[in-house]
Amino acid sequence: MPSRLVRFPTGLLAALTFALLASSCTVSKAKRQGDRWMEKERPAAAARAYETGVEKKPENTKLQLRLARAYLASGEPEAALAPAKAAFDAEEEGSAEVMALVLVRIHQWKEAIPLLTDALVESDNPDLLSILAEARLSIGQSDLAIESAREAKGSSPANDVFLAYLLARNNKPEEAKEIALSAQASAVNNPEVLADAAVALYLAGAHAGSRAAASKALGLAGGDVADWVDDAQSEYAVGALEVALRKGMRAWVLNPENPRLAWTLGNWWLEVGEPMWAIDLLLVAFRHPDYTFKENAGVQVYELVGMKEEDRRADRYAIAMSLAKAFGDLGSYRDQVEMLKEAARSVPTAESYMQLSDTLIALGRTAEAQQAAQQALQYGPSDGNASARLARAAGASGDYGQAIKYGLQALRYSPDNAGLILMIAGFYESNNDLGSALQLVEQGLRANPGNTDLQITRERLRRVLDM
Repeated sequence: MPSRLVRFPTGLLAALTFALLASSCTVSKAKRQGDRWMEKERPAAAARAYETGVEKKPENTKLQLRLARAYLASGEPEAALAPAKAAFDAEEEGSAEVMALVLVRIHQWKEAIPLLTDALVESDNPDLLSILAEARLSIGQSDLAIESAREAKGSSPANDVFLAYLLARNNKPEEAKEIALSAQASAVNNPEVLADAAVALYLAGAHAGSRAAASKALGLAGGDVADWVDDAQSEYAVGALEVALRKGMRAWVLNPENPRLAWTLGNWWLEVGEPMWAIDLLLVAFRHPDYTFKENAGVQVYELVGMKEEDRRADRYAIAMSLAKAFGDLGSYRDQVEMLKEAARSVPTAESYMQLSDTLIALGRTAEAQQAAQQALQYGPSDGNASARLARAAGASGDYGQAIKYGLQALRYSPDNAGLILMIAGFYESNNDLGSALQLVEQGLRANPGNTDLQITRERLRRVLDM
């Protein structure tokens, strides 16, 4: 039987065949090189190797997934997004977890949560539970964050101190202390875990334990926490407020005498809606010698002389204004008044006096409120805001004539302001001048024809006048 000759392709077909073989070899080589670099914990080098293969064969979604992991490990989550999505769209095994981690790292928390939940169906990695807890905390779901973190309890000291942190923030100090102390004992050589334990203990009120953990962490960190502060600032700059807060607190417990760090963190606590912790940190800054006044022959001067006087006063004003907001958010209005007075003593501004007037009205101290509003008028721009405060303070004290006078002054700057019109109309009504009240309301409706409050007030005044 005649033997068959094996015929090799020639011409264009040969060129295509050898190109495919070369491409396949290149992709295989890129994969092997990348895997070796990953084994050596050189993810940046691994990413470059994987990139070579992906460029040759972008439809290889398994290699895309490897590339995404390498980018993540080398701290480049933005670069990881495209290959992670390619692998996820192709339903590669493990791609949901990688895609979720990428979204967390680029702070797309809401999008990451369902993917993390899906990934946990297939994975028993407890770190994913803590990452899910962090994502939930970042969108304000603190109760769900605690649930997720509890599931990871006992898996590692890092996961445990995060749970302790969440519990301390959510008014569960005893459980937080127990978990933080246990995690601290298990991580005696890990400065980040020790610092996180110190934060949790501080928030739980165990200040002595917090100082002990912080002292150990500081020794292991070589006494330098500048990198932690920089990390916190970087996270804040991209909108990752909760992550920034945790990293910033980690740095602060190791350096609690730093007034500017305390001031920054106090403002961040305010932003996440935690005025109690904001007050703790802001008072540290406010009471620091850099910002403390002392009396010298009846004149306020600063204890230290390292800063310019005007800079010290400007800083003290800003800290006092933040403290005033925090006390106001807690409903501690008398403390808010004192802080607003401190702000005005440091740098007299219309804003501090207007807020002071509003708070004094809420406390029923109407005469003081009028004085504060007068000061606001003195220091403020001619925009009508201070006059409106004066009107409100006069009205609260029953001096409706003065209230109308100042209200109309304010109205000149904002003639279509429905809220201001309704306030002045109320003063007219209290002063038994219903005709003027109705005339003003009708004027307001010409500028705001769809305003329901003005419409209701007009109909009520008409009925009363027709009686």
